[in-house]
Amino acid sequence: MQVMIDRSSVGSLNLARDGSIQELCIPAARLPKEQALTLTFHTDAAVQSPAALKMSGDTRLLNFAISRMSVEPCQPNP
Repeated sequence: MQVMIDRSSVGSLNLARDGSIQELCIPAARLPKEQALTLTFHTDAAVQSPAALKMSGDTRLLNFAISRMSVEPCQPNP
């Protein structure tokens, strides 16, 4: 899955069904200075409903779920 700020990729994450923790360090220079941070997640993976996956009765077509997300300062690896 590509992670973007203002239609520009800042990195990628692997979609996993195991609830694994994913980390992405975005350099400070790529963050907006005067406005809120808006992240866009883009994936080409097929969409399915939770009902089709026998997870619930929810028939909405969904692509992925985020159960928890935090934003913290980081230092990019050289």
